Amino acid sequence: MPTRQKLFLYFTVCAQLCWIASIFSCEEQYSPNLVIHLDVNGTIFGSDSVQNKSSNTMSNESLAKSTIYPWDGQHEQSFFEYTKDQIAQKIPDRTSEEFKKERSKRLESFPDKLNETQREQYDSDMKRIAEILEDENTLYPSFYQLVEWLNEKHNGKYAINLRTFGSDLKKVVPIIESNTNLRFKAMGAFDKQTLKFLHIDNPVKEKEFTGTSDIYEFLSKPGNHCAIQDSYPYWKDHQFQASGGKFFPVDVDDPKSVVMFFDDNANEDRKIIHPINLSGELEDTEALVKSNNIVAVNRKEAIFDNHYFIKIIKEKLEQSKR
Repeated sequence: MPTRQKLFLYFTVCAQLCWIASIFSCEEQYSPNLVIHLDVNGTIFGSDSVQNKSSNTMSNESLAKSTIYPWDGQHEQSFFEYTKDQIAQKIPDRTSEEFKKERSKRLESFPDKLNETQREQYDSDMKRIAEILEDENTLYPSFYQLVEWLNEKHNGKYAINLRTFGSDLKKVVPIIESNTNLRFKAMGAFDKQTLKFLHIDNPVKEKEFTGTSDIYEFLSKPGNHCAIQDSYPYWKDHQFQASGGKFFPVDVDDPKSVVMFFDDNANEDRKIIHPINLSGELEDTEALVKSNNIVAVNRKEAIFDNHYFIKIIKEKLEQSKR
């Protein structure tokens, strides 16, 4: 082969190798800020103060959601969904208090509906949950694993926002701070769609945000970990629909941040999350669930699998690369 052709081939191969290397380099350098909104009750914490549910009641409900069987003799579905379908025949409004009370009542009898094999599995799972969640103040191990992973892989590039309708923040925040290096910068509450902070480092200092963009920017700032009380009365006033739910500012096109909201009730009939873009428009909850910006947490898996949250966030990061 003539020298000129050899040189041409050499430089062509080098150029291709540099191009391939640049692709892998970009992938390795892809490290957006992670903005993680975490519901408390049922998502990282065993009990639920707003619904007055004990850890045992929550565990029973989570197993009812994960036990699939043809309860009607024909269609395979979870006992939880089967129960809702049965109640809906008499109480069509699935968002009503009457429906909710009847559902809770019927779920209490869930263990009695199981066959021998299912009951053995149920008893085993309940025992295992009780061992993991030692008492009413125990957070899921998967939450602690998440914090460790974020500190190791995304140190200085993440923000955690605790969200709840309940009254557990004063209990949960000290537990987290005594067991991790996580320190919450702000404690606040939503009043309709205004975010009011009770203190930001300085207990005397108060601040509030009203614009969607301002709220998004504050909650997305790395290291700005917040504990936020959402407004249950406001949600109730909006008939338990998304327009009154937990205010979730999201910008799916933001190249600098990946924003996610984990909530065990994200896929319920009562739309608990109010996803809103920076223009103030309501986003499609179902689309955000499909894209993993909103995650309907599987309680059983979140309790049993220490890497539950990490796996889902990694999957979302892979999606965002493309």
